[in-house]
Amino acid sequence: MRAPADFNLDEPTDRRGTGSLKWDEAGPDELPMWVADMDLRTAPVVRRALARVAREGLLGYAVVTDAYEQAVTAWWARRHDWPLQQDWLIPTTGVVAAISSIVRSVTNVFEKVLIQQPVYNIFTNSVLNNGRRLITSDLLQGENGEWTIDWADLEAKLADPLTTLMILCNPHNPVGRVWTREELARLGALAADHHVTVLSDEVHCDLTLPGVGYTPFAASAPVCAEVGITCLSPSKAFNTAGVHSATVVVPEPHLRARVERSMNTDEVAEPGVFAVPAVVAAYSAEGEAWLGEVRAYVAANKARVAEVVAGELPGCAAPVSQATYLSWIDVRALLCGAGAVGRNGGGADGAGPGGPAGAPGDATAALAAHIRSRTGLVLTPGTAYGAAGAGFLRMNLGTQRARVEDGLERLVRGARSWAANAV
Repeated sequence: MRAPADFNLDEPTDRRGTGSLKWDEAGPDELPMWVADMDLRTAPVVRRALARVAREGLLGYAVVTDAYEQAVTAWWARRHDWPLQQDWLIPTTGVVAAISSIVRSVTNVFEKVLIQQPVYNIFTNSVLNNGRRLITSDLLQGENGEWTIDWADLEAKLADPLTTLMILCNPHNPVGRVWTREELARLGALAADHHVTVLSDEVHCDLTLPGVGYTPFAASAPVCAEVGITCLSPSKAFNTAGVHSATVVVPEPHLRARVERSMNTDEVAEPGVFAVPAVVAAYSAEGEAWLGEVRAYVAANKARVAEVVAGELPGCAAPVSQATYLSWIDVRALLCGAGAVGRNGGGADGAGPGGPAGAPGDATAALAAHIRSRTGLVLTPGTAYGAAGAGFLRMNLGTQRARVEDGLERLVRGARSWAANAV
């Protein structure tokens, strides 16, 4: 196994001209810190595994190997105390593809699918693009800044007979909450009581702060395993989103048969020739050592953002969240009088499901656009994740420390420019 000293996370990377969604859609002087992929090279063990496949030059159809299934089950047993059975696993080409397929398979047209905004905007797309009705039970932010579930609202909406599916984000993107075992068990009991399936996106689960664990939804209580479908992938933690590898886990056999049939019908159950070795390598001992270094590195980036925002932008805050490599920056102090921003960040007039920049009354998107135009820093306005995200900006910290410092300088400069113009 390579020593951690070989994991040089400060090493610069240049992704311009490589077909990168993040970098090739940005201007030459812009700094994109929006979409959730990392600028850090993936683990050396993953690079070597992919290089071996490329050197062999045999890029035909692939099968899911025993090594793949053993790597996945061993990883979750060792790191997350979840003893998966191999027959629960359904390999797939990606979490988003799986979510859309599952929406089609476990709900009918015009039925309701519940999400908790502010949340990953692709959930909204997967619901609406498949002809289902979207309902939201928005998270609440307490006086201590922690985001919580609105239990009364959630139960009322789960009780609607037309609500048949809930999409959960665990850990939560973008607010960074790691839901507790007790919260997940309570949610599972409510879902079971009201005959609702829970689809849990757990793609950020390996990116918790050092010393912070996470509980898989389906492992939190027996009832959760009965109603739960879980999506897992190394794509966020190991920066392998372009490899298209993920696993859907369904313990309940009748539900699993339905999901597996749908995913095969939709042709999203066949990971490619690079996907299988990438997963096996990522979930190795060397991959685990590299991940430990990345988690500590991201934690330091988060702490630095929190320090600078608190010191340079009065009234704003960037709490160090429990999970993800994202900073969820509270900029409501900059928006006073610029739009409808409530205590919980909700109420941006005209902000649609995707939070379109320039929507009438969307001061959050206007602030993000101002920062970009004045400094070149590209962030995601919180309204991209629903109206409950008004007053927040999402900043991707899965990047080199030097870029974080550059981004912070641009953020402070752009925010001060906005404040000066608002006077």
